[in-house]
Amino acid sequence: MAKMVKISETAMKHLDNLQKMTGESKQIILEKALESYARSIFLTRTNEQYAALKKDKKAWNEMVKESQEWDVTLNDGLDKEFLEMVQSTLTEWESKGDEIAFSYLQDQ
Repeated sequence: MAKMVKISETAMKHLDNLQKMTGESKQIILEKALESYARSIFLTRTNEQYAALKKDKKAWNEMVKESQEWDVTLNDGLDKEFLEMVQSTLTEWESKGDEIAFSYLQDQ
């Protein structure tokens, strides 16, 4: 069921420009924008929770330990090159922190 929502003149101009640039309908553009916004909020909150978890050393160490215990399942039917890529990514995340996790997930 279609619903109508009022938007500002500025928002309508942005929508018109995006429609001209992409050739997509305004509805599709709005759906994509909302999906992107929802992902951004999700990732921001996820990063906030990881930051809070890192402050509690005991809880963080327990999570890392559990994660390492599950790492043995990574080899289940996967080729060596893929496993090396996963390990490299995890090592990079651990060394550079949440910014990488956020930027990687945002690209997905």
